[in-house]
Amino acid sequence: MEEISGINAQAAQGRQLKSLFAGLAGTTLLGAIADALRDPSLSARAFTQSLTPLLTQGATTETNAGRPSHHLTVKPLTIGGYEGQCLIQVDNHRNGNTGLGLLREKERLEVTLSSITDAVIITDELKQIEFLNAMAEQLCGWRAEDAIGLHLDKVLNMTLEPLANPSDPGYSENECDFPDAGLILMSASGTQYPIELSIADITGENGKSSGSVVVFRDISHSRRMEARLFWQANHDPLTGLENRIQFERRLQHLLATPGDGDKQHALLYLDLDQFKIINDTCGHAAGDELIRQLTSILKYKIRRTDTLARLGGDEFGILLPDCPLDDALRLANDMRKQVNGFRFSWEGELFAMSLSIGLMPFDNTTKDATRVMMSADTACITAKDEGRNRVHVFKRGDSEASRRHGEMQWVSRIQSALDNNRLTLYSQSIVPLNGKGDMPPHREVLVRLFAEDGSLIPPGNFIPAAERYNLMPAVDRWVVKAAFEYLAGHLAREGQDFFILNINLSGASFMEEGFLDFVMEQLDHYAVPREMICFEVTETSTIANLDEATRFISALRDAGCKFALDDFGSGLSSFGYLKRLPVDYLKVDGSFIKDILDDPIHCAMVEAINQVGHIMGIRTVAEFVEDEATMKHLGKLGIDYAQGYHIEKPAPLL
Repeated sequence: MEEISGINAQAAQGRQLKSLFAGLAGTTLLGAIADALRDPSLSARAFTQSLTPLLTQGATTETNAGRPSHHLTVKPLTIGGYEGQCLIQVDNHRNGNTGLGLLREKERLEVTLSSITDAVIITDELKQIEFLNAMAEQLCGWRAEDAIGLHLDKVLNMTLEPLANPSDPGYSENECDFPDAGLILMSASGTQYPIELSIADITGENGKSSGSVVVFRDISHSRRMEARLFWQANHDPLTGLENRIQFERRLQHLLATPGDGDKQHALLYLDLDQFKIINDTCGHAAGDELIRQLTSILKYKIRRTDTLARLGGDEFGILLPDCPLDDALRLANDMRKQVNGFRFSWEGELFAMSLSIGLMPFDNTTKDATRVMMSADTACITAKDEGRNRVHVFKRGDSEASRRHGEMQWVSRIQSALDNNRLTLYSQSIVPLNGKGDMPPHREVLVRLFAEDGSLIPPGNFIPAAERYNLMPAVDRWVVKAAFEYLAGHLAREGQDFFILNINLSGASFMEEGFLDFVMEQLDHYAVPREMICFEVTETSTIANLDEATRFISALRDAGCKFALDDFGSGLSSFGYLKRLPVDYLKVDGSFIKDILDDPIHCAMVEAINQVGHIMGIRTVAEFVEDEATMKHLGKLGIDYAQGYHIEKPAPLL
């Protein structure tokens, strides 16, 4: 194309055809491209005209002012992530030596098709094979000389088969290849490959089909990666148990399943007593080991039909379908006694453990999964309040009072902190890994709350309550205003010390009417440079409110601010929705980063997220970087930024 058009490929990339070829307007080529983009089901279109410059519609094979004519083919692309694009192929007929040109074109075509990684089969109008490239030989298990002349169906033996689903009970990421039904190629060697396939007709000069081009590819690796991402999104990486999202999904499914009205079910909410002591005295490594050992004890006691999940740091849930109250209470007490008799050993010290358990009985007349979870949680809190190491059965009378008390306690404490300016800002550095000059440092803003006695309350204590009771928009307004005020003052004192300030926003905030206007007003009031502001939103909140999130992000990016998608990988990391989200940064969830040196699956996920992000023009940030070896490995993978305790612990900003 460079030789024919005289245009350098590097200079052409990213430019529109109309800016490259002045004579393109109104041509047959432009119409064919528009048709291909509008309707990908169309077959390839072929016609002849001059390329330099292009002639107007109705051109013939004759040259124009001595310029050669060209044979052009426009083909819509439908697989491999190229949807919405088309391929334009040009054959240059020079000096009327058409026979030689066609021979050379055929040679070039065969060399090209043999070298590409997609499998290609070309057939005639009777579906008899005329050509196989090397990848098609490998996947189909046929040599080209044996396959040529055979009918396509004999060589390309395919079936549509249902495959294992990661959401099924008992699914393991190491036991299943692919997540759902797909097109399976049965190789002559007996190997099965999941494939993506596209077939395009070859249209002859009379407008009739003269054959087909079949393009397909082995998608085993991408399917496995998809299955692993799905599994990771629904399981706890430390224990391998299902996480809260999947546990609540199973509860909702049980409530939605028609059944005998007399059939009883139960939900156990378990909280390990004094877990904080282990973390504080022995460190998080000891806490992780304790959770793993406790998981083994709990799994041993439940039935095959029961579901054990890790709901939080030291919180577990057990769903007991078809289990009367007496049986559930007996199981809960057995677990409590088993854990109470267990001794956790760490570095020569022994620790006695105990469980507080809330038990919520329900039946098929119950339809509110959230209420079941909250009632079991409240019963567990009551068990702790009553002295720990006990089982408390949910009772409708005391549950409501306990719930109201808990709600009002947190509502009043957070509201009091807002009214009396007892919130404060911390920050943590985000540094570039590869020393590129166009990558400024970042500082993430973190909110903390002072209690009435002046003690500092960590965000993990009050943020979940603020999110549950819809107080996050008020907290986010305080944070945005305080962060802008700090930045304006810092620039006035320190001059133009350029860095980017990252500010977290909750999903409830960008869904709240008027919040976008508030942010715009604060930007104008403090006159902070828009390019120094980067808002962070979590993956799960954006997926849940994709349309509102896209609108919110687009409005602030148009105003000059940047956006980061936080905790990417903690939800179902579908790369597809990234096309709709105009973000500048992807922050890879820390659960993948902390094990990256020891877990090849996590390493592959981080590498895949980084590659896709870079292809889309998005820079990547690794969270939870806690040692030099991890930091160096991330640099080798091409990650752009790093954040974590190895770089800097959170420190007061104000």
